[in-house]
Order: sequence, then structure tokens, then C-alpha cells
Amino acid sequence: MQRRNFIKSVSTAAALTAIPKIYSAVSPLSKIKPPRLKAGDTLGLIAPGSYISENELKESIGNLEKLGYKVVYNERILSKTGYFAGTDESRAEELNSMFADKKVNGIICARGGYGCVRILPMLNYNLIKNNPKVIIGYSDITALLNGINTETGLITYHGPVGISTFNEFSVTYLMKCLLILKRIWY
Repeated sequence: MQRRNFIKSVSTAAALTAIPKIYSAVSPLSKIKPPRLKAGDTLGLIAPGSYISENELKESIGNLEKLGYKVVYNERILSKTGYFAGTDESRAEELNSMFADKKVNGIICARGGYGCVRILPMLNYNLIKNNPKVIIGYSDITALLNGINTETGLITYHGPVGISTFNEFSVTYLMKCLLILKRIWY
């Protein structure tokens, strides 16, 4: 056997033996459907990854209010530690506090960027599981969504962030998507 073919064979065999271990490590959780959002509900705006500017915060609030939602956030949202929106601990606490707040109906991330993987071990998954809410975002937020779903079974939503371009096209198709999801999940 040629050296190149041997290395390919060994690499393939190693990868195939790891697959059952990966699947067996994931425990199947029952899915938790968050209460659906309605016009007038309150969205908690968070920055769990990269920081946002004051102008981006204003833009995000405006975008969400135009869709018919009230918006709340805490003072941490404008924090800046290097490329991040504050320390890992403060970003995790910001998310945990939105899940704990009974006045908040859903959570939307202001932006993606980088840093969500770093806060996953600091999230209070029992709190999240016992206070299910719609949580929406994309980019680096995907790691957060997948982590929450894996640890709690909460259905999470890959969708726009606060600073997304909310033009007629994106709003139309976001609303169509949400209507379809409502029929499927609720």
C-alpha cells in the first residue's frame, strides 16, 4: 500500500470510529417550545458577542419598535472589552437576566461577531429551561442558539439581529417564516 493511501485509510477509519461517540454523547431532550411573540410584546436586546455602538443600539431599538415590539436592555449592552461587549461574565449575566425577567417575552441579539462560545459554560441552563423564551440571532449567535438548544431542548431561532437591514424584503420574509413556524410549532 502506498503511504498516501495508508494515511487516507487510517484517517477515514479514525473519523468513522468517532461518529458513534459523538452521537451517543448527545442526550435526547424533549423539545421546549417557547411562547410565541405577539405585537406589543417586550423584547430584551442583548450583546452576547461583539460590542455595539450607541448609534447601533438606537438603530436596533428603532428596527424592533417598527415591527411592533417594546424593547428593553440593560446598561451592559454598551460595554466594551477589546472586541467584546464587556467581559465574558457580564455578557453571560446579561443573557441570564433576560431569561429571568418575567416582563421580557423574547430575546434578540443586537449583533453577532465573536465571543458567544466563551460564555456558554457560564449560562444558567436551568434558569433558561424554566423560563423559555424566543431567542433570535445569527452569525456567532448560532453557537449560543445551538448551545442553549443542546443543553435545554429550547427551540431557538436563527434570524435577524438588531442591526440587520430591516428592509421591506427582509421584513416580509421574516414575517412569512414566523407565520409558518407558528403553524408548525403552536
